[in-house]
Amino acid sequence: MQKTDWHRVVVFKPGLRDAVMSYLKKGQRTMITGKITYGEITDQEGKQRGTTSIIADDVIFLQN
Repeated sequence: MQKTDWHRVVVFKPGLRDAVMSYLKKGQRTMITGKITYGEITDQEGKQRGTTSIIADDVIFLQN
């Protein structure tokens, strides 16, 4: 059985961002290198929620 984990990835580098937007498809496997950041948001009910994101330095598209 294969397990899938989902992560929020943020891409700021313009060239990398354009490649991700053009070529990455939902469900496609990738290898991401970057920094993990933690923060908080306020949801629609006014509750504070913790967030975790990966700020991508590099994205490698893998074959499925």
